[in-house]
Amino acid sequence: MLETFPYTPRTGQEEMTQAMLEATENGKVMLAHAPTGIGKSICSLAAATKTAGIDLDQDEYKILFLTNRRNQARIVLQEARAIGKKIAKTVGCVAIQSRKSLCPLIREQQPKEKLDYSDFIEVCKEAKTSGRCRYWKNMRRTGRREGELWTEEALETARATIGKMPEEAYGYVTSQEMCTYEALKLAAQESQILIARYIHAFDPTIKSYFLEKIFEPEDSITIIDEAHNLGDDIAKHYSIEITERTIDTAAIELQGIRSQKPEAEECLELLNKLRQTMWRLTETEATRETLIRRWDLTCGYHLEELKEKIELLKELGDAIKEQKEEAGQVVTRSYTHSIAEKWETIMKPDRKYILLTYLKETKWKQRYPVVELRCIDARDTISTTLETFHAAILMSATLTPLQYHQDTLGIPEERAVRQEYPPVFPKENRRIIIDVGATSQYSYRDEAMYGTIADYCERIIEATPGPCIFFYPSYGFLKEIVQRLHGYASRVWVEGPQSTIDEFQEQKEHDTILHAVASGKFAEGIDVPDYFKAATSIGVPLATWSEVVKEKIAYYEELYPHRGRLYAYEIPAINKIIQSVGRAIRTPQDRAAMIAIDSRLGKRYRGYLPRYWKDEMIVTADPDQVSDRIGEFWNQWPE
Repeated sequence: MLETFPYTPRTGQEEMTQAMLEATENGKVMLAHAPTGIGKSICSLAAATKTAGIDLDQDEYKILFLTNRRNQARIVLQEARAIGKKIAKTVGCVAIQSRKSLCPLIREQQPKEKLDYSDFIEVCKEAKTSGRCRYWKNMRRTGRREGELWTEEALETARATIGKMPEEAYGYVTSQEMCTYEALKLAAQESQILIARYIHAFDPTIKSYFLEKIFEPEDSITIIDEAHNLGDDIAKHYSIEITERTIDTAAIELQGIRSQKPEAEECLELLNKLRQTMWRLTETEATRETLIRRWDLTCGYHLEELKEKIELLKELGDAIKEQKEEAGQVVTRSYTHSIAEKWETIMKPDRKYILLTYLKETKWKQRYPVVELRCIDARDTISTTLETFHAAILMSATLTPLQYHQDTLGIPEERAVRQEYPPVFPKENRRIIIDVGATSQYSYRDEAMYGTIADYCERIIEATPGPCIFFYPSYGFLKEIVQRLHGYASRVWVEGPQSTIDEFQEQKEHDTILHAVASGKFAEGIDVPDYFKAATSIGVPLATWSEVVKEKIAYYEELYPHRGRLYAYEIPAINKIIQSVGRAIRTPQDRAAMIAIDSRLGKRYRGYLPRYWKDEMIVTADPDQVSDRIGEFWNQWPE
């Protein structure tokens, strides 16, 4: 085993670490599907530190560990310390979050003001250049010579953040009246491993102002955790929206300058027309997403006339920002300027985006319209970024099919290495059952089918000696089934749109039956070792069929002939099934039945399931067989 691997290797770890070592040494992009428990983090870090030559004090490469899970940063910090202990060297590791989340000015502001990230960057830049940010100011030398930017106190404070979680670093650095984000950037320059979020690498602006100030991308090895989320997360980052709430706030701003700027009246009329247009476009569709075209948002103006009005809106937004600056406000954001910039972007055609509208609902059941420019293809950004790194490891417990992820992330075949690893938890601790006797397919949804599925659920509950979790395609489908279950009311916990995992953790009993949604928080976020004894996915959680879905499929069909529907619509739903039922087995000690119910899993979608599912699964269409097989499984384990 590698000198940089700090533990006695478990099953599969030596093979995985060696494969990752070869990939990083040869400048490849490795896609690794590896189920929970194999130790993806330590294997990837051990391989990367060896390739980087950290054990030999060579430090040929920096290691960039990207994750959008805060808890994962703690694990990486622990593993870096373990590697350092094994090789008898200090392995510097720094964990950073977004600049906005670490900004004390934002945390201190009263009243609280919600800022988009792009707006925050402008606020941050202005606060630094104007000298109003004391945290930044306290770190900088006065009367400095070239190259001497930071005070000795700032550098010492920065070094003290190495090995700390971001919140811990924030508490310490802020107590010194300094900027945590800048301190962590300084600390990263003296460290071998940097833990960051996806956007630090995949947003070109942030990458140039942040990452490239620390190291050259070609001198780095990048490890991407939970890589099955990468495409969607980056696409979401590039999506923008205009809401009625933003329009209302911008209108208040314009009313405040109307006496000094008479042209504000014209802009108020423009915003009112935009509001009316948004309501008109959503009034017949409730909360359903509706595809619209750019000319729907011209609000009755000719395109050139609208461009002039948007430019005026932008100018008044600048005036509002200047007014806030003169008043000494730290947060000088202008909602008027923000709407103008977004509207301008929306009117530019780009096939990688779709334009849609829908109604959002507050927790008080109040609805308001939204226009969203949604990115449906972040492949160019991702592939361009990956090209700049010496090597990369993309890993996840749900990275199948590997070819699908390679294609949709834009990784060229000559650079790709695909590896699918089997589970390392004992095979006898799980029972995988596929039942093809029911379906969530829309054309089959009737009283009889709902009754059949409810019967399956009751049989699973009766055959399972402990808590069960059921995942459904939607909240509506969930309600249809739950209302047909009898005799379990005191044990049932139902996920709602506002439910949180913390609430469930506090309220769960020894025999709770949790009903959740496959696209909700619980499907990916809940982690309760040695609790659930059965996890069941009901149906295939396909996105609701709509013009939006059809547009995305058509776009993908152009990119991937004969695979558009599969890539844009079906595989994401299949992966939700795999992810959902995997919530029951989180440690080597966990034992559970993993059940998926839908006729389409027997043939049509079978080929897209993980290899170990296909090897182990019992396929039946008989509810008696389902309960019998669960009973047989649990009879292996005496009380």
